[in-house]
Amino acid sequence: MPPSNEAEQLTDAASAWHQETAAPDAGASIAASMLELIPGTAHASLTIRRQQSFHSLGSTSDCARELDQAQYVLNEGPCVDTVVDAADAVDGSPWLRSGDTAGDPRWPRWGPVAAEAGVHSVLAVRLLSGTQVIGALNLYGERPGLFTDPDDIDLAVLLATHAALALSSVSLVADLRTAVSSRHTIGIAQGILMERFGFDQEAAFALLRRISSTSNIKLRMVAQRLIATRELPIGPDDDAGVPATPATATEDVA
Repeated sequence: MPPSNEAEQLTDAASAWHQETAAPDAGASIAASMLELIPGTAHASLTIRRQQSFHSLGSTSDCARELDQAQYVLNEGPCVDTVVDAADAVDGSPWLRSGDTAGDPRWPRWGPVAAEAGVHSVLAVRLLSGTQVIGALNLYGERPGLFTDPDDIDLAVLLATHAALALSSVSLVADLRTAVSSRHTIGIAQGILMERFGFDQEAAFALLRRISSTSNIKLRMVAQRLIATRELPIGPDDDAGVPATPATATEDVA
């Protein structure tokens, strides 16, 4: 259990992370907090894995960013192993550490790169959203033999849990904003069709969907084009466009 002052720091940090509304800002805030909360951390970063590709979401220095990138390119290192080998972890541990990057046999290519950059210790902690592995929290130390204190490791795991929750929250908010924006755009497009052609709301939406399907364009994009040009795009195999009369249009949509 962290001492009261550390618990207060943890609470303040987690609260700040959850107040961020953009993923890069949340990532940068999380990484910066690690320098204060985990002893021995000289550089910190967050790695996110999307569609089998790794991306650095936030880092405290060029060194951290470059060491992350080296792992992605070489396809080896504590971060990569923590994320990719999650299902194969023998002891179920959500973290990997090394106190001797130069001589660690697990990373024969990345380890010397890290040592050359002045990083001799590393701790990578898995980020989980539910049961899904979304990335890793990466802590880099400049002295050998760091990140061995069990309490510090437990704290890093706890921080990674809060970090994953904050990132998931930011992602959910972004998805909701996109959904609300899309609904608003589609609603405006429906209004244009209703005003111009006398459609009811259902028929206007059905026509937008038909154009989206036949032209292989997302419904939101069809609506945006209608708003911008006051003309509906016509699908490659559909020469109907907007029918000549509202009655014909309604029959065609139905």
